[in-house]
Amino acid sequence: MFNYAHIENNKVIGIYSFDTEVQSDEYVLIDDTRPNLHDIYDHTTGLFAKEQAAEPEKPQMQVVSLDQIAISDEANTGLVEKGLGDITWLPINLPFSMNTTAEGLPDGRLMLMVERVVDGSKAVDDIRLLADIKDGQVTMKGVFKVSGNYLLRASRVNEGLERIGAPFRLDFKTVEFDAYEQVELEKG
Repeated sequence: MFNYAHIENNKVIGIYSFDTEVQSDEYVLIDDTRPNLHDIYDHTTGLFAKEQAAEPEKPQMQVVSLDQIAISDEANTGLVEKGLGDITWLPINLPFSMNTTAEGLPDGRLMLMVERVVDGSKAVDDIRLLADIKDGQVTMKGVFKVSGNYLLRASRVNEGLERIGAPFRLDFKTVEFDAYEQVELEKG
């Protein structure tokens, strides 16, 4: 008894047993290690390999850059300032806004996660702030109720965008805030 794999276009399309030897380029004599249908046959090595499932081609992901992010306070008190390390300092309970441009983003709203961190990077909590997108302009308004160090990071926002299947990702430099308790100092 002779066992053969029927090969067409380097793929196993059938496995057969014959009483006599078969002389054909389309039939390969096989031993006890039988291939499966659709396995790939390599003529140079004489080996079979599992057919690799073709990975679906991922659509090209649109990456939108947010440049020149401006942060200001809504009441124009002058209490929002850039501190050392390009960190935005502002007192708690002071409404602020962040504005930037985002060419290519559709009009709508976007939820942004701002993480409260310790040691400059370990997220311990987050708050959600809505960003409005209109004609390529992005505006986010917020207020920090608890003092601390806060980060708005593209990597965290993009995790959320990926989870909901958004057709775009954002690219921007991390925005860092220090929200502090405002205490009146004695003048003397």
